[in-house]
Amino acid sequence: MENSRIFDKETDTENDSIEFEYKSYLTREIMNTKTNLLLYVIEKGDNPYVYYLMNKVNDVITLPSLYLKTLKQAEEFMKDKFEKTHHTYKGCIEHNNENYLLYEVNLPESEIIPIYNKDSWWKVMPFEIIYSKKVLQFKVDSLCTHFFVNHINLLYLFSKNYKYEVPIVAYIGSGESQLNNYILLEENYKNGKHGKGFYFTSLEEAYFNSLYDNLEPTDTILKLLNNDYINDFTPIVDRIINIKGNNLYLNNIFIGELPQNCGGNNKFKLHSYNEDFIYLSSSKSLKKCKNKRNEYIKRKENGCILKFILFLKNSKVVIHKKGSNYDSYCSGKMKKDWFPTYMTKHSTFECISYHIVEKNNTIDIEFMERKNKSVEIHIK
Repeated sequence: MENSRIFDKETDTENDSIEFEYKSYLTREIMNTKTNLLLYVIEKGDNPYVYYLMNKVNDVITLPSLYLKTLKQAEEFMKDKFEKTHHTYKGCIEHNNENYLLYEVNLPESEIIPIYNKDSWWKVMPFEIIYSKKVLQFKVDSLCTHFFVNHINLLYLFSKNYKYEVPIVAYIGSGESQLNNYILLEENYKNGKHGKGFYFTSLEEAYFNSLYDNLEPTDTILKLLNNDYINDFTPIVDRIINIKGNNLYLNNIFIGELPQNCGGNNKFKLHSYNEDFIYLSSSKSLKKCKNKRNEYIKRKENGCILKFILFLKNSKVVIHKKGSNYDSYCSGKMKKDWFPTYMTKHSTFECISYHIVEKNNTIDIEFMERKNKSVEIHIK
């Protein structure tokens, strides 16, 4: 019976084997017909999942395909496209008089790399195939979605007793100079509306945040406007920040005023800086800091959209009350046009890719008030 096992509540990959259940779908290959390639990658780790390698053709995400005359032809295609990558042919699935050839692809471990608009190969998550039906702003081919709806087990991994959780896709928008900090989790931990945790948002809001920023602090990072106070030629002997009255100084260089309720017994150090902002690390929580949370400033540098997968585990949709004893939260739908906020207490997420947004792009500053999902998104 398809899809019969319950989701795993306590993943333990050390004691459970990981199974990809495709064999019940297999048929014989049909020659001289259109053939689609199902190129899947299994990521094991603490939270195993499967994803597919697909092509972007005319701004549509689709399965790579060819007109199959012999199986050798498909193998030559794979060797040409994945010359240095190990791949294994698993069999064929016939659907609507077309072949779907299954290949398991073992990609080498590598650093997180940018994906550009011109790139033809994209990582596609089950969440994007079935739920959002988009990868960023690019639509997933409806025939592709239809195939997976009829072969649903190809989107899951199983153990002997459980079906592993399928991660959702969420985003963060940032300036290019902060990219590594977000990948390394430093910037993403906040004491926000759902409490302390790692916060993520929708693609649309992430795009806005890649172009604009505000002065909202994280739990322990205070953000100040850098009005040419610090640059690459500034001698930084000591990173300790001195407070004189209501003013902040780095090595006797004025770098801004201390926002309301950000002081007290807090001690600050220079964390980092870029052309737009100066970031100070605080010795205490900045949850009560009243630092211009809704005043947006256009970035002077390129922005980034970071794409993450999130394992929500024991999750709650929050509309009025947050509740307790949950691993993660999602803001409930309050308006017709809304952007969800996801928070997970634990680092059960992974950055899949990032996309550069050039600084000369613009978006209406009132976008955040209207929360209109029809915004046109441009990546480099």
